[in-house]
Amino acid sequence: MNANTKFCPPIVGTLNDILIKAQNSLKRGDLIRSEEILRQVIDSMPEVATAWHLRALNTQKMGNFVLAAQYFNKAHKLSPLNPNYLRDLGAALLSIDRLEEARKALEKAKLLAPEDAAVRFHLANTQTRQQELSAAIDNYKFCIHQNPEAYDAYSNLSAAYRQAGKPFESQKASQQALKICPESPTALNNLGLALCDSNNHPDAIKSFRKALNNAPSDVEIMNNLAVALHAENHIQEAHAVLKQALTLRPDWPEALINLGNILREQSKFSDAIICYQRAVTFDHSRITALGNLALALLNLNKFEESERNYKKALIKDPGNSDLRMSLGICQLAQGKYEEGWSNYEARWTASRFTAQRRDSSAPTWQGEPLAGRRIFVYAEQGFGDTLQFCRFLPLLSEMGAEVLFECQHSLVTLCHSIDGVGKIITQNDRIPEADFSIPLMSLPHVLSIDLETIPSEVPYLRAKNNQISEFACRLHNTKRQVGLVWLGNPNRQDDRMRSCPGSALEPILSVDEIMFTSLQVGIDPSEIPFNMNDFGQYCRTFLDTAAAIEALDLVITVDTATAHLAGALAKPVWLMLGHHADWRYLAERHDSPWYPTMRIFRQAKPGDWIGLT
Repeated sequence: MNANTKFCPPIVGTLNDILIKAQNSLKRGDLIRSEEILRQVIDSMPEVATAWHLRALNTQKMGNFVLAAQYFNKAHKLSPLNPNYLRDLGAALLSIDRLEEARKALEKAKLLAPEDAAVRFHLANTQTRQQELSAAIDNYKFCIHQNPEAYDAYSNLSAAYRQAGKPFESQKASQQALKICPESPTALNNLGLALCDSNNHPDAIKSFRKALNNAPSDVEIMNNLAVALHAENHIQEAHAVLKQALTLRPDWPEALINLGNILREQSKFSDAIICYQRAVTFDHSRITALGNLALALLNLNKFEESERNYKKALIKDPGNSDLRMSLGICQLAQGKYEEGWSNYEARWTASRFTAQRRDSSAPTWQGEPLAGRRIFVYAEQGFGDTLQFCRFLPLLSEMGAEVLFECQHSLVTLCHSIDGVGKIITQNDRIPEADFSIPLMSLPHVLSIDLETIPSEVPYLRAKNNQISEFACRLHNTKRQVGLVWLGNPNRQDDRMRSCPGSALEPILSVDEIMFTSLQVGIDPSEIPFNMNDFGQYCRTFLDTAAAIEALDLVITVDTATAHLAGALAKPVWLMLGHHADWRYLAERHDSPWYPTMRIFRQAKPGDWIGLT
């Protein structure tokens, strides 16, 4: 015997007395004493189910959940019709993630004791874990009907509603839980999560702060608070909260991923990569960490590393359309068009791709002969995408098709200048009858376009001569006339990497021999921070903008639709790109296979607009 082992004398008395002693020791928290009593009982009478059940409860309190499940199962086998043993067995199996076994045990317990709220509660918890959310919600409601003060049922009901995509119902359940336990960190956290799902981040932040006041070391709440702060653009505080959480739990992948996201948004890509790599190290199954790591590597133009990580993630989750679309973009940026176009087709089932297929009755064109057939082609994304990819429409006409093209309203008049298009309609018009349909940006995939076969003959769009003359009359001297666009779309997530601050344009504007003209559309003329002509105020459609461009000698622009329009018009265009640019401009090139008249200027390092200009 070990010298440190406390000797326990043999237990004497009736079986009932001995079990009561074990139970009292368990209640007092004297778990070692309780275990010794129950061991002696079971050694002498192994068929006593009550002893096994008490031993399981005692073992559970000692923290050995696997062994506890074995003891509960032993009690159940000795007394198979006792619903309490099945209930506790199911709960123990749930605690060690043996979900299917837990569900079966609890379903049996429910048949034996259909009115037992505890059975329904544990069954609902299991169903929530298995994503059987409708059944889980029904069982939580049963518990609440049995006991309107059932705080745990309300709290877990809130989580189930949230997982079911019902944030309003989740909020109501959390609020009911808070009526019962007003300071509950769990209920406050659940309420905050439901508010986040409703995009009510300010109130979510309040709820998370209150939860954290009541549980100051809860890293889950810290993480959720940081996500809400990030959503409200409180970047510095979100960063600080995540650092605090990681101080308490340094190996937590979720917080590392969220910190990486903040760092990436701050263009601190190298630091973001370190966070994502640590997250992958601590949890190899984290698809999000691998995907975000690949994206941060892409932001640093480390295309081959990025591609490898996207492929690693897809090995773990081959049906993930978001990852496959991103892999396609990475491959397109490298000029790997065959693979890139194919993977980019996954965009239609990717959660972060917001465009929708048009509801045409015509089958999608897969490359079938087009002679004598009508094909409906529709724009799917932004103006720049439409301007770049409408070059493929004449190819369809050359194949014998009648081409029906749907585009954005402000592009309709300009697109009438495309050769070979039979009819132009807007996205508000009725979808025409056709033999085939296809999204515009799927054409290069079906046409097997590579770097050598891009239709690069320009111009393929044309302005009207009378409008060009009107803009030319607004130019009042003989200097070289240069159009300028320095701001992108502020609603784009990556606009901070595209738009050039006005202060960085001073080296360009200081050239005396040049007369600069703003082509910036959508801002008030008083907001133009330079003394220059303003053509943007006259540009209500892209046909207007095309005429304004044609009246100039050169266009200098950031990555906007204006760059594509100038290139499509065969106008000399100097494109100012951030350090990481869109896939269509390829890697490290200063020319474009899409636009022969384009010259590309790239940042040497992220955010260095002054160095570029």
